[in-house]
Amino acid sequence: MANTSSLPTLPMTMDHEPSDYSYMSDSSNLSDLSSPPDSPQPPSECYPTPPPTQDDQEERARATSSQDEPAKKKRRVVPPPRSTQHLDLTNPERLPYANQLPQIKLLTKTLREHRKIVVIAGAGISTSAG
Repeated sequence: MANTSSLPTLPMTMDHEPSDYSYMSDSSNLSDLSSPPDSPQPPSECYPTPPPTQDDQEERARATSSQDEPAKKKRRVVPPPRSTQHLDLTNPERLPYANQLPQIKLLTKTLREHRKIVVIAGAGISTSAG
């Protein structure tokens, strides 16, 4: 079989002078990455500050007067007094049910309304959140 390629072959010759590639010269200053760019210089002029207004003077007076005064004490909230009430449900003959009814109502109300209950039982403390 014969080569039936219809593409023309082009000769690969370099007919260009080196001066034709002047845009690729090393002396171009468009992309000089050998040194970092210069940092911007701060302005040499000093800018004057505006004159203080009456509001500024009042704020400064308040700030200096509050620094002279001692800090206000935080108001301490006293926790409500806690009392211990005993409820013995093991022996109804010793304390009749009618005598313990206020403690039973308080116990059921506390169990229904409070989320965290601390139980001190014998050897340790157990907390329950729910």
